[in-house]
Amino acid sequence: MSKKGYVLDTTAIIQGVDPNSLKCESFTIRELLDEIGEIGKRWIRIKTAMMLGKLTIREPSIRSREKVEQAARDYGVYNKLSTPDIKILALGYELHNEESYDIEIISDDYDIQNTAALLSLKYISVGVTKIRKTFTYIKYCSACRRRYDKYKGTICPVCGHRLISLKQLVNKEPL
Repeated sequence: MSKKGYVLDTTAIIQGVDPNSLKCESFTIRELLDEIGEIGKRWIRIKTAMMLGKLTIREPSIRSREKVEQAARDYGVYNKLSTPDIKILALGYELHNEESYDIEIISDDYDIQNTAALLSLKYISVGVTKIRKTFTYIKYCSACRRRYDKYKGTICPVCGHRLISLKQLVNKEPL
């Protein structure tokens, strides 16, 4: 039987999620501490949760980060994610896939939610309505109308015009 747990994004803490009140283990990354700052109620809640063992600060493995980065590139969402976003997703991926946690990522960031859905990870939204549709992105040349699924460049290799990103709806319900 898998253990239940949460991965907390900075937006969860900003929206008032208190790790001390969660019934399951919670995890986050070191960058969250930097983003929250060392003053105020949020900091006190985080420090208290860490001291009580309710919140674990943890760095995802390089392997998990690489898997999330590759999936984000494949789905065309890589450029929409910051390094902390990738780490949050990698931590969720690692806990779920390698340590058998029934994990939920708590985040109000739509790009994190979208990528979590693409990775088949559960997520919870706190302060905003969670996403209703999942998207991938492809590169498109408006001059020669070519589409590139996994092309990394910004210039069309055929005609030399700047590429734009187009959303494509995924036939998959968000989690």
